Amino acid sequence: MANDFPTGIQPIPPRYNGLADAETFGRLSSRPDRIDPNAEAFFAAWIAGVPVASPIVSGDKQSGEAGTVLAAPLVVKVTDAEGNPVVGVPVAFRVRDPGARIDGRAIAVALTTQEGKATAGRWRLGRTVGTQHVDVRVGGASATFSAEATAPGYSTSGPASRPPSPPKPSGSRTS
Repeated sequence: MANDFPTGIQPIPPRYNGLADAETFGRLSSRPDRIDPNAEAFFAAWIAGVPVASPIVSGDKQSGEAGTVLAAPLVVKVTDAEGNPVVGVPVAFRVRDPGARIDGRAIAVALTTQEGKATAGRWRLGRTVGTQHVDVRVGGASATFSAEATAPGYSTSGPASRPPSPPKPSGSRTS
């Protein structure tokens, strides 16, 4: 192995996805005179790649009937301290309300994409009328989605969107 690498230390990929293990960290810090040229990029990605923000991209402040699935998926963008997207980290989406689900689960986990975005599946509201929430956690960052669950047959957009009344029976009755 020492013959394959002039410094005797295996190179480290320039972008490391995850935290350093003890062996890699020990190799880099125990021999400062022989640090691999990729070490600087490794540490920059390791330190700057820690998720610090997860702003909501879409899916917040929706409304729908209690027990129904909302139209838009829940999307957050995870960034590091430098504002760069964080790739390949798990993001947990947890519903707070009884009966609410994301793709049939109380907790859904999604990995961030190359753009740092994590998308949960569709949010099915619980059966309780009122404001419902989904909490998002990734590393030390968090966000909360909210949605308004309305009573069946009621819409917050006004009477024009209410379902039509059932047809009246035809014919006349005489008593």
